[in-house]
Amino acid sequence: MALEIKRFISNPIEENTYLVWDSETKEAGLIDCGCFGEDEWLKIQHFIDNNGLTLKQLCCTHAHFDHILGMGFAEHKYGVKSKCPVGDVPLWFKVEEQVVMFMGGFAAKHVEGLRLMTSPKSIAEGDELNIGQYKFEVIGTPGHSQGGVCFYCQQENVLFSGDTLFQGSIGRTDLEGGSYPTLIRSLQEKVFTLPPQTRVLAGHGGETTIDYEIKYNPYV
Repeated sequence: MALEIKRFISNPIEENTYLVWDSETKEAGLIDCGCFGEDEWLKIQHFIDNNGLTLKQLCCTHAHFDHILGMGFAEHKYGVKSKCPVGDVPLWFKVEEQVVMFMGGFAAKHVEGLRLMTSPKSIAEGDELNIGQYKFEVIGTPGHSQGGVCFYCQQENVLFSGDTLFQGSIGRTDLEGGSYPTLIRSLQEKVFTLPPQTRVLAGHGGETTIDYEIKYNPYV
């Protein structure tokens, strides 16, 4: 039995979309599916199908556009409902506005994922997501966004941190719902209390550990 993880780098902002699955049951989950177009989505779809995986979970750490624009593709193909942190559901419904703000109105007209998005199911701190024999705890870590969360699998000692924590950095706090003091509190009280050797898989960039970030992250 093993938890398998594959990273797909999505969209012009180079966001990390993670496909995780139980190698024994073949049940899978997608975290932060940020595909902008069908070409990016098809790489993920082909991997799922070619490896005989069954998509059971479709969730995001927060509702910034670069982390959710592929959710509609996955819903449409596999019939799995998107799950979004409850505090970020209002942001979910502003996804087109976000695309316009960051990429311009012309770009928004050509982002295929916008046409497929539907209303998400909300999740909150303390909820548990199951993928095969693995459990993922929803940890509330607001600050980068109002309702941001991380997903923690204690069995494998791995944290999917979204844009809360990066290798050597933290998420920006100048967007709607962001707060620097709140983010620092989330890190100190919710993230840095995890076991030091916990693997951290962030929404952008490379992998790190809790221990490394406590020692060397200049922002905390």
